[in-house]
Amino acid sequence: MAVTDVNVIDGIAFDDDNKTLIMEIYDHLHFEGKFEFDHIVILQDKLNTYLWYIESKQYADIYPDKQFDNFVINLSLIHISEPTRLRCI
Repeated sequence: MAVTDVNVIDGIAFDDDNKTLIMEIYDHLHFEGKFEFDHIVILQDKLNTYLWYIESKQYADIYPDKQFDNFVINLSLIHISEPTRLRCI
């Protein structure tokens, strides 16, 4: 699973103590060069899928007995340079 699989949640877990659902996006694409815009669009589409997943409570299919008060989306970027990292902040 990866950022290019737009309709797939890459990773999911929960923290019972904080009633938090934790989701992961694994991004293996490069930001630099001529594909930077395409990469950002792919990432935006992936984030929109995660937001829909939360809003529609699709997580209840996996965790039917859990009540979540908090939601976290972690983004794991594999290829990112320091200048790009600073632009993303």
